[in-house]
Amino acid sequence: MQPHQHKTASFLSDHPVFTRTEFAAAFGRPASAATVTSLLQHHLRAGNIKRVRREVFAAVPAHLAADRMVIDRFAAASKLRSDGILGFHSALELHGIAYSEFSELQIISAGRTERVNLPFGA
Repeated sequence: MQPHQHKTASFLSDHPVFTRTEFAAAFGRPASAATVTSLLQHHLRAGNIKRVRREVFAAVPAHLAADRMVIDRFAAASKLRSDGILGFHSALELHGIAYSEFSELQIISAGRTERVNLPFGA
């Protein structure tokens, strides 16, 4: 295994859901670097990662195919905004004290309000 392959494997095992910026920082590169784009595209094609949303990815466990994996919806939602935190009913669900489960997650952020559909179910 080459050094960059080992570093990538180690990163993916430690980061089940990650942003492009986090991935780039692990390799000491700016997020906009062409090498980061190339590495991410390689791992997408190889089935090692799955795109959650623009700039957000999930690591695919070695024993699963990307189309069969279930992404932790709380982990994925928490990566959508750098200043975002899970709030309201979503926070209650995460702590196991909600009376019911919703398929919708609420994130509190200083950014503009938007509705996002992510590739996972409730």
